[in-house]
Amino acid sequence: MSSLPPPAFCSVVEYSIVCDIDATVDQVWSILIDLPSYPECRSAVMVDASSHGPLEDPTFRAGTMAVGMQMPPSMDTTKKPSIAYEQVSVVDSESHRITWGGGRVPALFRAETAIVLSATANNKTRLEMRNAFGGASGYVIKGFMGGTMRDCSQSMVDALQQRAEAIRPSS
Repeated sequence: MSSLPPPAFCSVVEYSIVCDIDATVDQVWSILIDLPSYPECRSAVMVDASSHGPLEDPTFRAGTMAVGMQMPPSMDTTKKPSIAYEQVSVVDSESHRITWGGGRVPALFRAETAIVLSATANNKTRLEMRNAFGGASGYVIKGFMGGTMRDCSQSMVDALQQRAEAIRPSS
């Protein structure tokens, strides 16, 4: 059963990834909210929600920052991104959950990404990530971009897992 809350809207399509990471929840969380290193394992950058410029305070928190997503999604840093901005709506350090989303015209486009971390019985971290899309554009994403969106999310999760497992202290 998923630890993720349902999307904030009725989605046309959802893509989910679940991954067990051989590191503690706190170790994975610290990487997930480490804004200066975001480009190392994500195709996203964090920017000021108002100006879309660089963040003056690199503390990950809701409402004050936006996610600049490379569109179409890619982990290729040599490509010049076309940025789509999504507002960070939840940063919950106690439940280890982050949510961001976008869509200024909900009938045309809605998007939400949610990530939650939880401890497993064997001292690993379960990362659950869901991307949900709605509005008329949700059908376009479902039909033409679904694989690319899922591949980009998987690349982010793989990079995060690799980074967390590389820094895990030996027992």
